[in-house]
Amino acid sequence: MTGLPRTGTSLPAPGDFLRDYEILGRIGSGGMGVVLQARDLKLDRIVALKFLPQIFYGGESDKESLLKEARSISALDHPNICTIYGLEESDGQLFIVMAYYDGGTLAGRIANGPVPLGKGVELLRGIASGLAAAHAHNIVHRDIKPSNILLTRQNTVKIVDFGLSKAISNDSLTQSMTISGTAAYMAPEQLSGQPVDQRVDIWAIGVTAAEMFTGHHPFRGDTLPAIAHSICRDTPEISAELPLSLQRIIYKCLSKTPALRYGICDELLHDLARLDLREFQKNSSGPEKSADSKATAAALITGKASQAKSRKASLRKKDIGSIIAAASGATTPKPFTRRWIVPAAVICLLLLAVVIFPVPREHVQGLFFGPRQKHIAVLPFDNSGSDSATALLAAGLMDSMTADISNLDTSQQSLWVIPASVVRSGNVNDPVSAYKRLRATLVVKGRLERTGQHVAIDIDLINAKTLRQIGAITASNENGDLAAAEQDAVTQLGRLLNVSGASGAVVRSGSSTVPPAYDLYLEALSYLQRFDKPQNLDLAIDRLKNAISQDPNFALAYAKLGEAYRLKYKDSHNPRWIQEALASCERALKLNPQLPSTYVTLGSLHTLTGNNELALTEFQNAVALDNRNPDAIIGMAWSYEQAGHLDQAEEEYKRAAALNSSDWSNRNELALFYDRHGRYSDAINQTKEAISSSPDNPMLYFNLGGFYLDSGDPAAYSLAEDALRKSLALGATDGAYGNLALLYLHEKRYAQAADASERAIALDGQEILSWRYAELAYYYLGERQKANAALDRMESLAEAQTSMNPRKASSQSWLGLVYALKGLRERAIPHLEAAISLAPNDPEVLVNVIQAYNRLADASVAENLIKQAQQEGVGLADLQLDPDMQPLLARIKKH
Repeated sequence: MTGLPRTGTSLPAPGDFLRDYEILGRIGSGGMGVVLQARDLKLDRIVALKFLPQIFYGGESDKESLLKEARSISALDHPNICTIYGLEESDGQLFIVMAYYDGGTLAGRIANGPVPLGKGVELLRGIASGLAAAHAHNIVHRDIKPSNILLTRQNTVKIVDFGLSKAISNDSLTQSMTISGTAAYMAPEQLSGQPVDQRVDIWAIGVTAAEMFTGHHPFRGDTLPAIAHSICRDTPEISAELPLSLQRIIYKCLSKTPALRYGICDELLHDLARLDLREFQKNSSGPEKSADSKATAAALITGKASQAKSRKASLRKKDIGSIIAAASGATTPKPFTRRWIVPAAVICLLLLAVVIFPVPREHVQGLFFGPRQKHIAVLPFDNSGSDSATALLAAGLMDSMTADISNLDTSQQSLWVIPASVVRSGNVNDPVSAYKRLRATLVVKGRLERTGQHVAIDIDLINAKTLRQIGAITASNENGDLAAAEQDAVTQLGRLLNVSGASGAVVRSGSSTVPPAYDLYLEALSYLQRFDKPQNLDLAIDRLKNAISQDPNFALAYAKLGEAYRLKYKDSHNPRWIQEALASCERALKLNPQLPSTYVTLGSLHTLTGNNELALTEFQNAVALDNRNPDAIIGMAWSYEQAGHLDQAEEEYKRAAALNSSDWSNRNELALFYDRHGRYSDAINQTKEAISSSPDNPMLYFNLGGFYLDSGDPAAYSLAEDALRKSLALGATDGAYGNLALLYLHEKRYAQAADASERAIALDGQEILSWRYAELAYYYLGERQKANAALDRMESLAEAQTSMNPRKASSQSWLGLVYALKGLRERAIPHLEAAISLAPNDPEVLVNVIQAYNRLADASVAENLIKQAQQEGVGLADLQLDPDMQPLLARIKKH
């Protein structure tokens, strides 16, 4: 058959014949052309003919490109890629001959509402599998979207339109980008015109997945610029009701930094294969969820775990009658008149004991008059022998016991356990120091004894203020099971503290019943206490891997191994450790999804790599399990802050600070937040309150000195120096010396500034600020060789930090400043623009960027940034330190 005579751009109608095809009807249309259903008269089969708009192939080179792409795709033989039969031409019109599938498009399926989880995951696997095959042949789709995903009647995925966006010209592609089409599924690097690879397809899978499971696009906007802006800047809207394992996959696909996405589709397929579809189907999804399950999920994700039904039963309080009955030994209910005779006598005797014997007073007061808030510090455990191996176990026991006591049921919120890291950082080893530095009301002082298979834990519970012993505990095990002895000790301690629910078994979530494995775990904890020391991280990892080999179901060991790998990555910047950390944490969660520490590690890892959206999800999950976990709450706050949601960030920082009025560390985080956003008086006031609860804390004094400096008020310089000197008297730190160097630079005491900088660098040579202060001091002293050496060191540090986390604004600003100081304009500008884009109101970033533009002779840009900062109330006092800034600052001041 020959084609009917046709003119212009009109298309065949039903009943027409085109070459060897009988037109049956119209299937659909889009930015890439119109699709008709037809019968192949030669082979007697139904096919689809896609007619491409003639603007896509204005010349022979365009036709050749399309033909080349068609040949490449037709060579692929994969069940999830649409079969291409050929590329033909009739009357000047090109059309692609494809297999016909009668299940519609994924876009049509989504239009009917969210896709159930089980079916959706199967569809995602099909999409990723098809793209993996294409990527293996160096073919990138570039236009993955629901309308380019066809379905068979059996719900098999068939991807279409491979190569079209590459084969047609850029001008033609721009004309095809509509709000409902291509642009909405483009990755940030595509929208900005940067080079692309297979990861743009992985981004598009993430957008498609979010749309499948929620029914709406994860980035909102009414216009093309609005959608593009949202894609490049906003956090994607992913339903909190989706399983967290699925949320993680989608967030990873939608990382704005390509390096943080899945590198290849095989990695995505690996994670999709690990999803338990039976669990998804059991829990249902989307619109099929019940109102109760929705409420529970919402409570979990917002951290209101106490509202979830599954938690209420364990939060019931004992009434005083049951306590007295237990004290009297009564087990059977008796008539009222007889029931109270023995307890009444007991009450009288106990009250008399309170008056006569002072030691148990605190305990009895808690028994009758309700628990008072208790602040507990677990001090380092003593080793009763001389065995070095037992000493390692004793050191690790401090951390493990702290975590166990934190897990006691505290529905009345009367118990606050000071983190072991805070105890160690304050060098607290005795009750007096615990009370003075940490405001602990109670301390746990323990000893570990090990003789052959016999292990014993002895604990003294001491009133830190009066130094009176409240009670003593001994827990032992004759089979060498230290974990069992520890459980027994914590259970007894809970009863002694009169903590609600402590009479029940202590939850050992994720622990081990294999004694050698638990011993190795405690040894690893001891090494992790000083992970900054050479080889300690490797020793901890070795112990944890051996523990897991002894007990493959040891969830806590997997969780701690994930944390060790995270620290390894932070130290070496080797991406290998990211994957190791993720794999270890995922294994821990598979064994036990109720471990808050695992989610905190995951959140911290994603924060370290700049994936704040996924980090927030992990921290929220930790808070859902433990709504008094300060690390998780502060992690949430930091994620909100990085996303620019400052009101939410402040609320979470305040929430962490309110957990325990005597814990200086959380209040310090709130003060640092205020300082970062130019609220210096608030920062100073918060730090003074923290000092009132921890008066001998060197870190607080060095921060206080820094906040006085940041305020830019010369009248506060003497207060700053007093605070910094106090800090150094309590303990030398690079931060205190660095702030002192900054103070001396402001006061033009350059020799002292150089000396303070050198002392700071000697303590920690990885801090860029210390090198910057040294560089400035050497410059003013006329020691140019030293100044240049300091600048070189700044460059290497900034490059390493930017490579590790390209979304960290401060690192980008430092690298841009260094390049500007070296006169490398072309290298400086991209980093300066990135820094301002990521954190337009951050004082450190603004100071660096303004100095850089001024050095690059872009004084107008620098001046505009200064004015903008002034309008926002951001302090820029440190600009005075740069000698090149003086003319511009004088001009601004004059006007």
